[in-house]
Amino acid sequence: MLIRLAVACIALAAAAHSHAAQTFGGCPVFPADNYWNTRVDSLAVHPSSAAWVNTIGASTTLHPDFSNDLADGFGFNPIGVTSAQQGVPIFYYPGADPSKSDPGPYPIPPSATGGVDTGDREVTVTDTTNCILFEFFGSPQDNATSWITSASAKWSLRSNALRPEGWESGDHAGLPFLAGLMRWEEIAAGEIGHAIRITARNPSSFHVWPARHGTGTSVDTSQPPMGARFRLKASFDISGFDARTQVVLRAFKQYGIVLASGGGNWFMQGVSNTGWPDVVLGELRSIAGSNFEAVDTAPMIVDVDSGQAVQPTSGGGGGGGGGGGSTPSHPEDNFPPGGMPSGWIQPAGSSAAWVVANDASYGGTLSLKSGFIGDGQKSEVSVTRGFAPGSVSFARKVSSQASDALEFAIDGVVQGRWSGEQDWAVASFAVPAGPHTLTWRYVKDASGSSGADAAWIDGVTLPQAVVCLGRRCSPR
Repeated sequence: MLIRLAVACIALAAAAHSHAAQTFGGCPVFPADNYWNTRVDSLAVHPSSAAWVNTIGASTTLHPDFSNDLADGFGFNPIGVTSAQQGVPIFYYPGADPSKSDPGPYPIPPSATGGVDTGDREVTVTDTTNCILFEFFGSPQDNATSWITSASAKWSLRSNALRPEGWESGDHAGLPFLAGLMRWEEIAAGEIGHAIRITARNPSSFHVWPARHGTGTSVDTSQPPMGARFRLKASFDISGFDARTQVVLRAFKQYGIVLASGGGNWFMQGVSNTGWPDVVLGELRSIAGSNFEAVDTAPMIVDVDSGQAVQPTSGGGGGGGGGGGSTPSHPEDNFPPGGMPSGWIQPAGSSAAWVVANDASYGGTLSLKSGFIGDGQKSEVSVTRGFAPGSVSFARKVSSQASDALEFAIDGVVQGRWSGEQDWAVASFAVPAGPHTLTWRYVKDASGSSGADAAWIDGVTLPQAVVCLGRRCSPR
């Protein structure tokens, strides 16, 4: 069983993973605790992982959408300017909704055309004096004295603020280009400390945090939503690749890739540079989508309207060639055999205690299983403590008749209920700041039983704990 508590030392949780902070023109590319800059190698696999990977293409290989030939026109061209750069007007195509754009003028220099004065292209310009990012997908007008687009966006690179819900940006998801671009300078320095943007041809119309907008009309949940995040499996052996390719693959394991727009399947977005070695580009093209898995990012959420992410407190398995497959890598079961985690109790009114069991598990060999109860009874386990704002995430399994069920409650209010024959799947729920009681209960109706007549939980991740000494509260 894996009981993982998102707790930190009295110092800072964010200090658990030091990495080379992403910068551009002397500006941070969003705070260190931003979604893009947060590792995901310890997160649980998303229940829809296999379906999403298959939709994008399990046998389809990665495609670097950039190159070492600057004449081919591929890749992004991020530009830095100072506050002295003159702003130009931004206009909008017929049918666009300017009320969902950040209006101009934008400090776009003539060089943003790349020498091509017609046609839409991705534009990303940073005012390095004030660390403000300006982006859109549009076309220059009148010798680049103005631009036309469907949506324009700007961000403070020192802030975690997201665009309003329902707003696009230069991409369909309403996310920034700059934060997810692969840049040769990072590979040459030996580390990429952020997630990488990708595209896919058939996403669903849904979107998940921190994306603000979807694309298309499909409501098929087997198709990935905008904002879906994937990582290279810990079991994928990178030891035989060029050392420079390994820098990229380590980032794929640790920070992952983010579906940010429609486009080619597994197209990775980056900056063209003559420094890119052919061997690196070629090796990246050899890796199939089946080597990736989607992760459940719900436990990262601090506030759905903020890009700030709950920070992991220990590294996952994103290293060279070892590690497990589809679940977070832990060398042992991390659960005391025959005992409950500290602070977990059988509350008053529960007819039977939950027990440590080895007949089913989501990770490792053990799980928590509801106790044996009769008709009209319930088996409960709960934990009470002070929490920082965050999410609780756990894997659950149930085998029962339709009228019996596993329930999860926060402070007595049921958040989720599962009955019948349901195999392992991950559930996540927001937990506000403050003291709370989290309860898992298996409850039976007045008669009958079916299946194993039990429920199991595993892979529990709690929000960051807070302890209070006198009037002073601190993360723990």
